[in-house]
Amino acid sequence: MTINRDDDAYYRDVASRISRMTLEGTAPWLKDYASGEAEVTYYPFLDPAPIYGGVNAVLLDLVSAERGFKDPRWVPMAMVESNNLAPKYGEKPVCLAFRNRFVEITDTNPVDGTVATALSNNAKRISYYYVYNAEQIRGMPPLQKDRDTSLVKKKTQNALNNTGARRVAELLPSFSKQLPTHNCQAKETLAAIARYRLACQLRLPYKAEINAAKLRREAQAGDRESLLRAAYYASNDAATATNPERSLVVERRRTVQRDPELTHSRKQRGIER
Repeated sequence: MTINRDDDAYYRDVASRISRMTLEGTAPWLKDYASGEAEVTYYPFLDPAPIYGGVNAVLLDLVSAERGFKDPRWVPMAMVESNNLAPKYGEKPVCLAFRNRFVEITDTNPVDGTVATALSNNAKRISYYYVYNAEQIRGMPPLQKDRDTSLVKKKTQNALNNTGARRVAELLPSFSKQLPTHNCQAKETLAAIARYRLACQLRLPYKAEINAAKLRREAQAGDRESLLRAAYYASNDAATATNPERSLVVERRRTVQRDPELTHSRKQRGIER
């Protein structure tokens, strides 16, 4: 099911959550996590499973922290129905963006789950859609505890190559030192989200080494544009750090393999267009 929602409502929702949860101390990047405790959100039922990216990924991280969800699987409503599942009574979905200036155009159609380099006419009509966390769905298969980590290991090696870190323990510090500010006023927010997202991508232990005072000032400033830019760039920087040669792969699957037709220069995408 897709919905009619204006861009401003989406921007307001994301920015207000970042600001409010930062001030409350509940944003996920403000807490420490053991190895593998925090990971990226992704679509189930597809193999390999596409990863949510961009500002959508940050929004799902925030909602998961706020509602206490531990399962990283988020299912578009259409896929809930097509797999003969149903939301639990009273559960409310999250509204994600398929296309706006802070969201990369994804090749995963949220209506039918198909993946293609060229978007179908049906997909081109989608702007916003609903997703449910796996914990909200009745009859959802349980999350596998022992999952294949070979792709995570490859991504980790890519990150080591990209950052110049000599060992995994140096990855997050090296990544942080090289992180560009993108002329974003919410620099501390950008850095905190980026480090947290990279730890999720690689299932690394995460320690919230943040400047709490600066984060609070950025949240209190109420600069919606800066908070959205911070979320956008942080998510993309963490994703590209795990890809060969820091490429931004539009088809964000749980793989490091690149298809030249799906790889774009960062300057050709999103708000830099």
